[in-house]
Amino acid sequence: MVAGAVIEKQRREIAVQQNHKIRAFWLVPQYFLVGAGEAFVYVGQLEFFIREAPERMKSMSTGLFLSTISMGFFVSSLLVSIVEKVTNKSDLNMGKVDNFYWLLAVLGLLNFLVFLTFAMRHQYKEKQHISTCDNGEKELKTLNGLTVDKTEEKVSI
Repeated sequence: MVAGAVIEKQRREIAVQQNHKIRAFWLVPQYFLVGAGEAFVYVGQLEFFIREAPERMKSMSTGLFLSTISMGFFVSSLLVSIVEKVTNKSDLNMGKVDNFYWLLAVLGLLNFLVFLTFAMRHQYKEKQHISTCDNGEKELKTLNGLTVDKTEEKVSI
C-alpha cells in the first residue's frame, strides 16, 4: 500500500501538471506486490491451519480460512464505498487516492501489530516423530527426544 501511495502521488502530479491520461502500467508495481504478498500469506496461513488444528477440525479450519478471505474482500468493498461517498470526487486526478492508500497502509500496520501480539502468545503443537529402535520396534518420540508411553486408550463415543 505504501508503494501504491507513492506511485499514485507521482501519477497524479504528472497527470495534473502535464495533462496526461492515466495508463494501466502505473498499477503494475502495487498489484504485483499485493499479489505476491497474498500468495505467500495464503500458503502460510493454510499450512498453519492444517498443522495446528485438531484432527477433527481440519476441514472446518480450512473453510474458516476461506471465509476470512471473503470477509476481507467484503470489508474492502465497504471501505471503498464509504470513501467514495465521503469524498464525492468523480475525477480521479482531482481526488487524492494516495491518501486512501496511506489509510490502507496504516490499517495493514495495525493488523500486523495485532498479528504479532497473538503470534507471540501462540503455543505450537508438540511435533512427534516415529523412529525405529534397534530391535525393529517403532516408538513415538516428541520434538525434545522424550519417548511417549506406548499405552493405547480406547475412547467410546
